[in-house]
Amino acid sequence: MAWSVFSFINMFTFLFCLDSVVERKLLRERIFPKLRDYCRHTRGLDFRVIDPFESSDPHRWPDECSRRQMIKECRESSAGPFLLVNKLYGTARLPVQVEVSEFQLLLRQSQEAGVSSKELERVYRREENTVPPSYCLRPPHRSTESPQYNFYPVLFFLEADTRAAPTDEQLHSQLCDNFLPGLVTSCHHLLYTTTTLCDPCRGYSTARRHVYAESLCQQVNADLMGLIDNIKTSETKNQQQLVDVLSREQAERDGLCKSDGIIYKVKFPILQVRTYVTRGDKQRPLVILGGPCTGKTVLLAHCAQQVFYFVSRYLHKKITQCPQCVLKPDVSLTELRAHFRCLLSNLPSSKQPLVLILTGLDQIQTDSHCLSILESLPSPLPPAVKLILTVSTSSTQILRAIRVHYTHPCRRPCVSESTKQAAGYVSVQLGLADRKECGKLLVALLGSSGRRVTSGQQSVVNHALTSCGRTLYVRLLHVHASLWRSDSDVTESSLPVGIHASIAAFLDHLEKKHGSSLVAHAVSYLTLSRCGLPEVDLADLLSTGDGVLSEYVQQGVGLPQVEVERLLLDLRRFLITRSFAGSVVLMWMSRHFKLVVAKKYLASEVTRREIHSKMADFLSHRVAGETSEPLLVRTGSELGESRRRLSGYPGVITWSFKCNGRTNLRKVIELPYHLQQSHRWEELECSLLMSPEFHQAMVGVGLLQVLVTMLQEGRWFLRERQLIAGALMCSAHLLQHVPQQLPAVMETNLFPYVGISGKRLEVVLFPAPASVPPIQSSLSASKHTTFSVAGTSVTQNGIIAVIMDDGSAWVWRDPAGVMAEVTLSCDREDLKFLEVKSSGHYLLFSTQCNRFLIWDVTGPEKFTQVEVREKQNPSLITANKIGGFVECQKTIFMWWKNESYVSVYNVDTEASSGLHCQSSVTCLSCSSGGRYVYCGHENGTVSVFDSHSCSLLGSSSSSTHNVVTLIIVSVDRREVACVDMIGNVALWDMTTQTEPLRLVKEVLIQGEPKNILNHDYSEEVSTLLVCQSHQITLWNTCKWEIWDQFLPPQGKSFTQAVLSQRGHLFLALLENCVLVLVWSISTGECVLSLNASEKPCTLLKTDTDLISVACDGSLTVWDARMVDAAGTALRTSYGVQVVLVGQKGEQFYTSDGSKEVWKWSLEAGVPQAFFVHDRPVEKVRLSSDNVYLVTLSAEDIYVWQTETGQNSLRISDSRATDVLIAPNNNLGVSVSMQGLSRVWRLTHGSIVCTIHLYLSSAKVSPESTFLIGFHNGDLLAANLWCGAVNKRFSCVDTSERVVAFHTISEQPDYVVVMAASGTVFTWNISEETVYKHFRLPFMIHCQLSDFQVSSDASYALLSTDNNTVKVLDLCQLRVYSFKAPGPVVTAAMDKCGRLAAYISLENICLSDQQAWHVLTVVRLSDGQRVGSVHLAKTSSSLIVCQQQCVYVGFQDGSVCVFSASGKMMDREKTLRENENVSGDEVKQCPCDSLPLSFVHVSLHRPNIIWT
Repeated sequence: MAWSVFSFINMFTFLFCLDSVVERKLLRERIFPKLRDYCRHTRGLDFRVIDPFESSDPHRWPDECSRRQMIKECRESSAGPFLLVNKLYGTARLPVQVEVSEFQLLLRQSQEAGVSSKELERVYRREENTVPPSYCLRPPHRSTESPQYNFYPVLFFLEADTRAAPTDEQLHSQLCDNFLPGLVTSCHHLLYTTTTLCDPCRGYSTARRHVYAESLCQQVNADLMGLIDNIKTSETKNQQQLVDVLSREQAERDGLCKSDGIIYKVKFPILQVRTYVTRGDKQRPLVILGGPCTGKTVLLAHCAQQVFYFVSRYLHKKITQCPQCVLKPDVSLTELRAHFRCLLSNLPSSKQPLVLILTGLDQIQTDSHCLSILESLPSPLPPAVKLILTVSTSSTQILRAIRVHYTHPCRRPCVSESTKQAAGYVSVQLGLADRKECGKLLVALLGSSGRRVTSGQQSVVNHALTSCGRTLYVRLLHVHASLWRSDSDVTESSLPVGIHASIAAFLDHLEKKHGSSLVAHAVSYLTLSRCGLPEVDLADLLSTGDGVLSEYVQQGVGLPQVEVERLLLDLRRFLITRSFAGSVVLMWMSRHFKLVVAKKYLASEVTRREIHSKMADFLSHRVAGETSEPLLVRTGSELGESRRRLSGYPGVITWSFKCNGRTNLRKVIELPYHLQQSHRWEELECSLLMSPEFHQAMVGVGLLQVLVTMLQEGRWFLRERQLIAGALMCSAHLLQHVPQQLPAVMETNLFPYVGISGKRLEVVLFPAPASVPPIQSSLSASKHTTFSVAGTSVTQNGIIAVIMDDGSAWVWRDPAGVMAEVTLSCDREDLKFLEVKSSGHYLLFSTQCNRFLIWDVTGPEKFTQVEVREKQNPSLITANKIGGFVECQKTIFMWWKNESYVSVYNVDTEASSGLHCQSSVTCLSCSSGGRYVYCGHENGTVSVFDSHSCSLLGSSSSSTHNVVTLIIVSVDRREVACVDMIGNVALWDMTTQTEPLRLVKEVLIQGEPKNILNHDYSEEVSTLLVCQSHQITLWNTCKWEIWDQFLPPQGKSFTQAVLSQRGHLFLALLENCVLVLVWSISTGECVLSLNASEKPCTLLKTDTDLISVACDGSLTVWDARMVDAAGTALRTSYGVQVVLVGQKGEQFYTSDGSKEVWKWSLEAGVPQAFFVHDRPVEKVRLSSDNVYLVTLSAEDIYVWQTETGQNSLRISDSRATDVLIAPNNNLGVSVSMQGLSRVWRLTHGSIVCTIHLYLSSAKVSPESTFLIGFHNGDLLAANLWCGAVNKRFSCVDTSERVVAFHTISEQPDYVVVMAASGTVFTWNISEETVYKHFRLPFMIHCQLSDFQVSSDASYALLSTDNNTVKVLDLCQLRVYSFKAPGPVVTAAMDKCGRLAAYISLENICLSDQQAWHVLTVVRLSDGQRVGSVHLAKTSSSLIVCQQQCVYVGFQDGSVCVFSASGKMMDREKTLRENENVSGDEVKQCPCDSLPLSFVHVSLHRPNIIWT
């Protein structure tokens, strides 16, 4: 067996306690801890030392049988074992058991030899319970310190036949000279011998012994490390198993089925199950019925080993081949159910059937979850699908649900069918085993342990088996019967009745044998562990318990490993081993052990929390990656003065592809569970769930969805954790395939709002975000998918109410994030809701039975019924739908559709009154104090009432006489504004309340009148938004003038719109659009799109959130400040085409082909200035001293002063197609394709000379002497001082065609030239000489657009074709080929030749409809990759500056800057150091901070004209 399958190494020592004291101490304190850490951190193995004589109490030493069993387990389950043996093995001990024939022979031989056998007969007695019958040593004489009796030579004489009894020296000689050398040679074992009784006359001393002990320890350490290093493990396979969740779960299921399948050795109705699976005419499930411990799960485990079909992998394979079957990451429960049913119906076939096995369905704590699982299954079952379930016979509700779910009204049962078959399912009943089968099993178990029961004891056993015929009880009975002796007084009361009583008796026996504290802690840890406990973790946990250690503190040692091994030997018969999360764990074979342990040891909630807390401490220390320390460090004689340390912590929770980095998946899963069960909420939610290392570990092992669920639940930092969860879900598709991109995902998704430190490629400047992750996505409010939303409303403090068309009402509270159903009853009937309205912090519900209930959401969950009485007719209660209500000073003003009556209700006094209007009320508003009430009517009239007296003060009408939909009261300006149904605005003066309102202003909307869909008023920014299907109108409410109007995209229409928090944006819904679109009010452009979990039908907003409500009632919530920050993030109008970086790297410039060139500050992360032109900019150049910025726009050349922003020159009629700046920063060159190319001075624009030939791809030489470029296929150089073309590149072979060239900054006279044949030349322009260097292989080509050369001519970027970036090392004449995952979009190299960067396309899976842009940075000196990141948006430009920063421009107009040097730029430390996620640190809106003086406008007219 290969060592790679083992999870630990066992060191079994035979160092007797009274000997080798020095050696044992040194090994335990110095060597073994080092070996344990070495094994864990280099091979992922645990190292255990089992020393049977470690305890100073001889009564705790294991007997010979136990030692042999320990060695056997070491051989079978350990990558070892390694043995340490000393010279003296202690005093000789009597054999525990001697067969009757041998004992009788011993007695005869003793009599013949004249040796008295009285002492022998006194210490031994005959046992008939052993197989075969034997004489056993009486318990008082089983001590390992038993005296060496005189008959010991006789015992050896019997074994040695006629030979004389050897001496101790002879035995030692035979052991060392014959037996041990042969064992070492044949088995390749390591063997060490020690001697502790040396002759002092020969120089033996204590000092020499210590020297020898030190040498022994060094040799043991070196030899064992060598053996450990030879362990071969497949790291790639182990990592793949951790990442592939399907493979890991499949392996765990296989192991569990194998473990369960060997528990019960009884006959099961396998044939009936096989018949159900093989027959194809059944479309109903098979239900395995039975009581507790009848073997339901074991039966299915056995069947699964025979008919198990790799369901998960099969579905996974099919899904990846069918793009239409791929689920989105934020799939809802409704979609998931529908998709699951679709898969079951379409994928399985008669040749590839699908067998689903659900066990323990009746053990789910809540019936609702169980019923939800049943509802997710299709009915009837598809022909190729078989469903097998296990249900207890007492679970009548579940059986009824199965029967109802799979019973079809149109199907009549056949006469041959049983009642349960006709009822909707096929059943197999499991009962108790008969007494004969149980008796045979008990005999077999006793025989395997060398025991049996006597005839007198058999009657007691038969009576017990008659009372309980369960297999588990037989196994427990075997434990009790194994302890019986021939003279034991066995009665019917000797055996416990029932499984729970037998388990309790078994635990009592263990307490007597091993100690109550050790047993209690061990079984408690096993019981409270979530998914099992590895042996090494159990030993370490027991080593930290106060109660366990109290017995060993006085000895100055920790809990010996052998004590744990002795206990495990007794527990193993009721434990199973299974693979879980990459670890081999122990768990109870039956849940009844957990029940008994919980009742016996864990009855107190405090005790359970303490155990969970200890396990959490243990796991958290392992997460922290502490190094090993001694088990116990004595500082005093009392336990309270002792300091305990765990012996080591394997498995640091970090994700790494290095061979030494491992993710301890079991710890990742167990730690949150124990923190939760111990009620350490703050540590769980504020520390662990906010830890980037924990996030990386969860994502790395494929538990992304589990992590998202954990982040969305809790008490502390819920909003921050919801933000992280939203960011994870937005990038779930990428993270599932490339988990190591998590740091980059978190940076790009979260840092636009907060500061988060990066890794690998550090982000210096973050781009404008492409989207905003939601902070909450709730499931559908309705239990059924057929119902939709009938009404929604939101209170001022963010409580959302949703009414479904089935009459149900749901409430969503932030930050709980859970949809809760409102259930009210009247006259024993549940109320059905009709509508919901809100005002302030009140919600008003109307029911289908004409009841009106109001709820103050700031108070208790108490609904108050609003009494509605019409004064003229008190019995009249309107049946029309409620139009709305307004709350002011705890007074409710409520009106109805098509009614002229307004009901007034006081919440405190419950007094009700009313306002009588002349026509139907359509809207209502109150003054700030609530004294005056303004009612809008359907005929365009506005009425004013005194709320105290309910009297009419006056009314006025507009000229349009349209329905009034909104009334805005401005107390400060003493005016009332009314908006009618088509968007017209009428402004009234309310200076005198007692007189009719005076019309001050009326603004009528031009064009085709269309009704208003909704409006949104923001008093803070004095803006009113009016949404119509064909346009959105924004009003300035200070002057009541139209600010702007926005049209929908062509062919689309608006359905709703709301203002953003700060009023710089508005959000809109379009007809048949699944996105929430965000428009910038200042530019009129759509700057952002928000992805909702379902197609939105309504938008709501609160002071802090924006909410999308889908038709099925599901909610998607975004943080309003984040939407503002993302929508107002500065970006150019079009994709960034050019990025220019200053010499010091402090500023850079971007151009997008529009009229503006932006100047950015890298330190501040915002634009510093805008250079505005009359027409779009075509070319942009920056002088090397960062003083001049030269642009080309519509053949006009602009020269800008970068510091002041002054446009010093505007040259017209240049006819230039390109513009260059000479390195001396004095001259400019305008290259013209059809006219003259001119050399001119940057300071005043005077022409130095003209060049008559057009030179394409032109460059200025480093000394500002020549203009070099192509002309008709030739490489020419024109003099910048006279304009003459007097230099031409030529080589010996005239057929050589130049394809690329580049100047060399550090060698001004030389130019690197690439020929089409791949030949590399250097051209000395001043001397007009050409040197031919070498020729590239024929398969390597050079592309002019990609060709770049470093300033010292060390490296040259050649090409980016064939998904490969090729870089030429000109010094060592080597070509580096960097393979990209897809086509290379662009590549760049810094001038110094240190870094190269390229952006490539990558499809991470077959279902990707659009490829990802991936930025990769490599170091040219050694070809190593510095880092890579998946970009969230489409890139458009790339540049690498000499400060080792990589600038990436995007199609949306934003820029991102990465640092590849490992050192962040010293920008605003407060943005980088420990900022809270989504707290109060959301970045300020740039629109609020940019002064207008930063906009630099060009000269209106050219000041220089070239003729």
